[in-house]
Amino acid sequence: MDVKLAIEKTLSAPDKKGTSSDSFQLFVKDIVKSEVRIVFKSLSEDGVQAGKKDIDKSRRKIAKKIIQGDKGRNRMDPASIDKIKAYVKSYLIQKFVRR
Repeated sequence: MDVKLAIEKTLSAPDKKGTSSDSFQLFVKDIVKSEVRIVFKSLSEDGVQAGKKDIDKSRRKIAKKIIQGDKGRNRMDPASIDKIKAYVKSYLIQKFVRR
């Protein structure tokens, strides 16, 4: 998913009006979901296997850690998006490649 599309989708969702914290959480979940999909595609080409349950659990845990680590600042700039993507990659590689 393109980053600009994720930002627009999150900020313009009519049914999800609420605080900026809610929109930030949706934004993080969209970014994490798309990045997890990309990373697992490349890992599966290398022979790493993970079940749907493992993938979902990892995705929830990553999103939770990112939201907690942001400490209410709700940063949605390109630099923080790159940090989110890097964290997702490093977390998944650390967890699933070393099995």
